[in-house]
Amino acid sequence: MATQSERSRRIDPSLLLGAGLLLVQLMVLLATLWQKPDFDDAYDFMHSGQAAGRPYTDFQFEYPPGTYLILKLLSLFATTTSDYLFATVTLAIVMYAVILTVLYHQYGSRAMLFCIACALPLTNVVFQHLDLVATLLALLSMLLLQRAQEVRGILLLVSSVFVKLWALPLALIAFPREQPRQQRYLLALIGAAVIVGIAWFSIGGFNGFTQVLGYRGAHGWQIESIPASIIRLFTHEVGHPESGAMRVQQVPHLLGTFLTTIGVLFSFATAWRARGTQQIGTAWLATVGLLLISSTLLSPQFLLWILPAAAIAYVQRDRSVAYGFALCCVLTLPFVSDYALARGASPLGLGLVALRNLLLIGTVSQATWQVWHRKTSGLSAAVQER
Repeated sequence: MATQSERSRRIDPSLLLGAGLLLVQLMVLLATLWQKPDFDDAYDFMHSGQAAGRPYTDFQFEYPPGTYLILKLLSLFATTTSDYLFATVTLAIVMYAVILTVLYHQYGSRAMLFCIACALPLTNVVFQHLDLVATLLALLSMLLLQRAQEVRGILLLVSSVFVKLWALPLALIAFPREQPRQQRYLLALIGAAVIVGIAWFSIGGFNGFTQVLGYRGAHGWQIESIPASIIRLFTHEVGHPESGAMRVQQVPHLLGTFLTTIGVLFSFATAWRARGTQQIGTAWLATVGLLLISSTLLSPQFLLWILPAAAIAYVQRDRSVAYGFALCCVLTLPFVSDYALARGASPLGLGLVALRNLLLIGTVSQATWQVWHRKTSGLSAAVQER
């Protein structure tokens, strides 16, 4: 019979499995990295003179200032395409490794393995974009806020928003139900929001807000968005480049505003309904997912925003939501590997995008239904399967 010391020296089999999956992911990355250099767009933008001067004023920029600052920092140290590639991939690997480590220590090996499994089909976008920066900040903030560490948690949360806006609803999910904590939470949130707002305005002025909210004035439906996938099933239109994305047709101003407003309001209402819950995985997936399905823009890397949420939902026994998201990742694989499939007008490509979007709508709807129909008081602590 093994002694306690012998058991402590044993390697967790889940870590070996995780290492194997990560090795496969690394091989996929090395095999495909030079075939689909998404980082080139950011490199060309930062080094071609297009980004000279003050962002949002001297040139248009559709991301929050935090993303600009990261790109600017990378461009200062990476002056060639190979250097920029190395810096981008290294940063993404570090963010990914920290996310997996946090999931392992907080939610167990099953959460870590589920996260890796969902990320495998998205390997190309995992390591060629900066979306995991905001995702990691949001994950750490939610864990701190659940432990009643309001100041540090909110600082990380507003930092995430400073990089990507999608994390805004999480502030309501983490809103405490206990009266003594509410005032401290509100004060910390207002203080941090004021600081970020001032920093944002000082960098870009009013344009810094309008360009981010309006996608640099883009008028078309991005080809993978819900409306575009429906339109293209009937018209077979091929996307055209506009404001950094492939789009079709023109979005009627009132319709686009209506869809975005409804999505934001429903997302915030769902987040408020879920406030104080321990089931943060499902609540996170529902609220951010509502923003995705109501948006005129839905790029493959946006799925990374809810990657940890699906892993947490899995170990908290919301399996239908977790499996739905995993299947969305699998269905995204073909046009992540060959974006021409999504950009073109082939029946296979159009059908895959529409099917993925239909499944995403179903998954987000299921998560939203669970938030609204689950008792929000007296919830048990998160189920952890180690």
